[in-house]
Amino acid sequence: MRPEAASKRTDAMDKTIRILLLEDDPDDAELLAVALARDGLHCEMHRVATREDFSDALDRGGIDLILSDYVLPSFDGPAALKIAKDKLPNVPFIIISGKVGEETAIETIKDGATDYLLKGCLTRLVPAVRRALNEAEEHTARIEAQEKVTRLGEEAQRKAIELARKVEALKVVSEIDRIILTTLDRDEMLTKAAFQIRRLISADAGGVFLTDAESGSFRYANGWGIGIGSGCTVSQNDFFRLVVESGGAMTRADLVPEQMTAGTDSTLPAAGIRSDLSVPIISKNSAVGVLYLGCRRVAGFSLEDARTAESLANQIGIALENTRLVSDLEDLLVGVVTALVSAIDAKNPWAKGHSERVTECALAIARTMGTPGAEIEKLRLAGLLHDIGKVATYDVILDKPGRFTDRELCLVRKHPDMGCEILSHIKQMRDVLPVIRHHHEHWDGSGYPSGLKGDSIPLLARILCVADSFDSMTADRPHRRAPGITYAVEELMRCSGTQYDPDIVDTFLSMLKCGGWPGMVEAA
Repeated sequence: MRPEAASKRTDAMDKTIRILLLEDDPDDAELLAVALARDGLHCEMHRVATREDFSDALDRGGIDLILSDYVLPSFDGPAALKIAKDKLPNVPFIIISGKVGEETAIETIKDGATDYLLKGCLTRLVPAVRRALNEAEEHTARIEAQEKVTRLGEEAQRKAIELARKVEALKVVSEIDRIILTTLDRDEMLTKAAFQIRRLISADAGGVFLTDAESGSFRYANGWGIGIGSGCTVSQNDFFRLVVESGGAMTRADLVPEQMTAGTDSTLPAAGIRSDLSVPIISKNSAVGVLYLGCRRVAGFSLEDARTAESLANQIGIALENTRLVSDLEDLLVGVVTALVSAIDAKNPWAKGHSERVTECALAIARTMGTPGAEIEKLRLAGLLHDIGKVATYDVILDKPGRFTDRELCLVRKHPDMGCEILSHIKQMRDVLPVIRHHHEHWDGSGYPSGLKGDSIPLLARILCVADSFDSMTADRPHRRAPGITYAVEELMRCSGTQYDPDIVDTFLSMLKCGGWPGMVEAA
């Protein structure tokens, strides 16, 4: 036995032992008290003799040990043992009897008695009491240790779950940060952000609603489970207005279907939404929308959910500001491009509309070929500006009614490089320049300015080449009338594989067979 364990047991014996004695004979009770006191045990004994008194004493508690006679006038030890084990299972129970056989003693031990003593041999009483109390103390210590281990395990599990949630939250926040930095399109950003929110907050429905400053309505940008199509306008939603005015998260713990009649609320009963959480999206100190989350349970959102939603709404606000700035820059760029195209048209009135027509044709080819969206936008700019270099070419040459001389043709063929030189100082045009520079290259390497061949010519430049050639052959020029679509088709087919990429020509001709493309101008 360890010293500290022995010390604890000694301390236990020094304290007053509260004994419940089930005994109908006062003299026998006195003998037991004397025997215990003689060996230095400090006891506080309470004697009862009936089932009712015994049961009442157990209910009151505060008992360290039970001593019971085996036979009583209206009660017996085995019955008392059963009652005691039901009410106070951890309190030691010792039976003391005048005379009972060994088999009976063994049965009582099997039924849960701690020990069995004879009244005529009380020399074993104190050792039996000490042993019973020590075993009870050890048993209690084991139970407490097990409970502590269980509590520690539960606490560890709770902390592990909490840590996992925090890690997941960090992942989601990091992913939204990445989306903010890499996604320039607003609707695409909101779609991705909505998906990330579902990872962090358990919600059956949710979405982002953007405010319309002029009408005061809300436009559903993206989300899930609400039953509204993306881009739909919600003209009435008083609750959203309250959320925007409050500047903080607002919850409705128990939605009553009969009251859900206006705006977004009218769609909630069908979706089974019983509680919701709404947070204003703030950008530059102004509310620009609402982050909405719905749950099919009453009181489905916690205070922690509200804090998390506010954090996510702040990130969305930053992202919306970033996309707005990008959109402003794109609008500025489009304005610059429009001005440059106007300059081209002013330089050559006979070519007015050429750049727009070529662009629409080239975009239709690219879309039919499955070209990615970013490349489509690059092609749009290149198509509008592919002839910008002609502003540096003499008007007398461009407006010449007859054919160009070799010298004049050499000057005209400089316009792709001149265009790149003009645009080289615009950072946003860097990826567009190769398309402009090489839109007159030929599949067989006979084109200009670099004599590139086959796949070494940028794909967008090859597309632009076909579109540019088709429009040139179906539009009037100062020195000739337009040959027309039939001639243009024959020429494209004849030069497929030499001047033009054959795959692009095939795509273009299949488009014509299907009716052309939006904005196509019929030529004679």
